[in-house]
Amino acid sequence: MKTQIKTVIALAASLLLLSGCTPGQRRAAENVMDHLTPPPKDWYAETVNYYIYGAQTGWRDESLYGDLSQEIKDPENHAGYCLADLNGDGTDELLIGFNDGDDITRFLEIYIYHPDLGDHVYRSFNAAGEGYYIYLCEGNVVRLDWEYPGRDEPQSDYMKLNKDVTSGWPIQQYDSDPPKPQKCDIIAFDSFAAASESGS
Repeated sequence: MKTQIKTVIALAASLLLLSGCTPGQRRAAENVMDHLTPPPKDWYAETVNYYIYGAQTGWRDESLYGDLSQEIKDPENHAGYCLADLNGDGTDELLIGFNDGDDITRFLEIYIYHPDLGDHVYRSFNAAGEGYYIYLCEGNVVRLDWEYPGRDEPQSDYMKLNKDVTSGWPIQQYDSDPPKPQKCDIIAFDSFAAASESGS
């Protein structure tokens, strides 16, 4: 919990610093981003292990998994993860989702590494709520579907992650033919659970 609070504070501070920049200062900040030391290859390992442990223990630990989506916990969904460089900065983002037999993959979490936060990872984007889903579309466009009171169909917002991740997810406008959601190959958390059982 303390790590999450520090993370939120660090993200808020970064956004405040960037919001007051002139265009020239913004360009300078972007150039700095181009030359930062890349993150460790396994920066997301602790987060993936959190989900693997949940699958191995049947998500029983309420203190760890009480707020986690039931769709992630549902063994029939075979929830897992995949990696994708969503903004072309050379660093993969970590996407948590599931393939439930449909022809597209639904994601509920996207984690991003940012060097300003040292070794910490912050949860940049999540679909927290009934009827909220994230889809990875053609061209690394992210679509967020969310229920809107009084409407029969969910609202869809299309976004792309900025190269400087502290600048967020600008909305993409499409007059017609928005990019289509894709089915992604995910590595299922329960496959690690099965491997550990067969090895014991």
